[in-house]
Amino acid sequence: MQKMDLKMNNSHPGSNSRFYFWQKWMVVFSAIGILFGLVMAFGSTSYIFQNYNHFVAQAFWGQTQLHEAVLNYHSWIFAVLGTSIAG
Repeated sequence: MQKMDLKMNNSHPGSNSRFYFWQKWMVVFSAIGILFGLVMAFGSTSYIFQNYNHFVAQAFWGQTQLHEAVLNYHSWIFAVLGTSIAG
């Protein structure tokens, strides 16, 4: 059985630059995901989600605003979802 070589394969030209490109891409994508999760967790009733909340109220209850009890639950569930996305 042959030993596996754990060193990075540099046989292709530019392989290091491709690695660094994807590494940076993943860091940026992760930062965007964390930011989006925090916005969801702490801003579910802010103007950012105002249109979403309006369409949810129309689709489920035929109203322009969410009822207070629904708004409390909506804020709680967005906090759970936002922290899951961020974390």
